[in-house]
Amino acid sequence: MAYQAAVTAPHFLAAQSGEKILKSGGNAIEACIAMASTLSVVYPHMTNPGGDGFWLIHKPGEMPVGLNAAGHAAANLDGVEFGDHLRGPKVALTTAGAVSGWNEALIRYPGQLTLSQLLSPAIDLARNGFPVSESLHNALIKLAVDYPSKDFSKVFFNGSKPYETGDIMKLPAIANTFRDLSERGFSDWSSGELAKKNADYLYKQGSPITIRDLEKTKAFWCEALELETIWGKFYNMGAPTQGGSSLNIIGILNQLVTTTTKPKSFWLTQQGEQLALHTLIEAVKIAFNWRNEQLSDSTDCDGDIKLRLNATQLNEQFTSISEQAQAWPNPGPTGDTVWMGAVDKNGLAVSYIQSIYWEFGSGLVNPETGVVWNNRCLGFNNNPEHPNSIKPGHQPMHTLNPPLAILDDNSRLIYGTMGGEGQPQTQAAIIWRYLLQEFSLSNAIAAPRWLLGKTWGKSQDNLKLEQSLYERLGTKLLEQGHDAVAAADFAEFFGHAGAIHIKDNDSTAATDPRSDGAAIVIK
Repeated sequence: MAYQAAVTAPHFLAAQSGEKILKSGGNAIEACIAMASTLSVVYPHMTNPGGDGFWLIHKPGEMPVGLNAAGHAAANLDGVEFGDHLRGPKVALTTAGAVSGWNEALIRYPGQLTLSQLLSPAIDLARNGFPVSESLHNALIKLAVDYPSKDFSKVFFNGSKPYETGDIMKLPAIANTFRDLSERGFSDWSSGELAKKNADYLYKQGSPITIRDLEKTKAFWCEALELETIWGKFYNMGAPTQGGSSLNIIGILNQLVTTTTKPKSFWLTQQGEQLALHTLIEAVKIAFNWRNEQLSDSTDCDGDIKLRLNATQLNEQFTSISEQAQAWPNPGPTGDTVWMGAVDKNGLAVSYIQSIYWEFGSGLVNPETGVVWNNRCLGFNNNPEHPNSIKPGHQPMHTLNPPLAILDDNSRLIYGTMGGEGQPQTQAAIIWRYLLQEFSLSNAIAAPRWLLGKTWGKSQDNLKLEQSLYERLGTKLLEQGHDAVAAADFAEFFGHAGAIHIKDNDSTAATDPRSDGAAIVIK
């Protein structure tokens, strides 16, 4: 059957790139590569080829599959002062797997277009210029304080100072990098001239990453985690991502709904909203406690996560939630990310997430290639006895996780967000609003959110609620012992969410008013 193609991305120029690819006959994989490369230009503080990616892909009639396109720690960590630095070469300890993922996804799901066609939107914007968003402007100012460097200012400053919002920024170095990839192929990233340029730059800066480390970085396919609910089956990536935590929270929400057996109208009342929100917040603590203590790239980890997602354990987790708020777990990671989604005319659906971790990652910017290197190593635990301790060749725990659901009516929901600790929480918020309260898809994403713990741009571990939500439920949450505070409605740190609902030959797409994004359904 013919499906209605659609894209959603956190920047409108990226969404337009994906739209162009689909209208030119490209598939959903190709659309996501075009959007990811465009986001590397217009949102360079959030993503770049120097980072990682995770894919969840569903072809009608088949099981969803995951693609781990993340890097790994350098083979030689001798003398590394891990845990003592946040920016610079001392945290450029992991390779970058995003481009390897682009390559692997195309091999398994080949399209009709050339690499030049896929990367041309990004090349054109980088070469001819694009307007600087407020998000990018603020990140430029922040990194100028956190990690000032000549290379960074050479690539991203307007003379001697950060670009202002609305200024036109040009990035000729990354334009040339994408041109080279389009001409020489994505393998050039790991074993060609581009790999040599990046390895030489990292070596000169003092990073332990070598050309051999880059050559060994290869994306690989993996089984997706699955969760059964009253709405249908939910899927996400397994270890080392926090996809299990995302499913864990939705699983506890499912327990609430099936155990409480209230009519649908109850969940739209203030009492119902308060009960659901308190349960979700406590579910976050349950999921994150296990994540912080156990999640790693161990081969046993997925088995442990699957046990946590069975009905018996989910019920035990749910019944452990009391009327009063429990203590917040040990601090987890923060992060900065882009999520995007696409479905093509053949029904191939993609949930894809890509990141360099913090804004501008490690802060290392190769002025010759325009590549911003990640600081994903900060996802490791600095306790050498911890399962997630840093080890040569290992992957750190990732906040990145791309969700997807196949609902009971056989429709599909692809959705996701950026935001470190906030990712599982915002995913749960979308499901709560869309499937339980039955908001429209756009309203489910725009509805006021909460955020427990740290996220991109925020260091406090308290419970933050958007002002309109705080005004309705803040008093009761404080009475229950939550450390709740109000934050501005539509504040960017609550995440850039997006979603596409694919039902028969009809698609609905939505983006987040907290972002610069767009959702486009192709007529």
